[in-house]
Amino acid sequence: KDDLNINFMLTQKNNVIITFYDLAGKKVHEIVKKDLQIGVQNINWNSVLDNGTKLPNGNYICIVSIKDNVDYSKFSINR
Repeated sequence: KDDLNINFMLTQKNNVIITFYDLAGKKVHEIVKKDLQIGVQNINWNSVLDNGTKLPNGNYICIVSIKDNVDYSKFSINR
């Protein structure tokens, strides 16, 4: 399966932005930009881009922005 799962906990309702970038810093896709409720968040993305194609093989950075806090993780797509 090509699904990507992002899990995190919110201790208060907050605006959350989840964005993927390639290693050159180019924005690849934004999957979430909205207020989320308190509790465990399970965000699932099927890795399909806006143009209908799958995210190509390569290395990427996922940035999760919650209010003034930014967290990131690197990942690879190898099909």
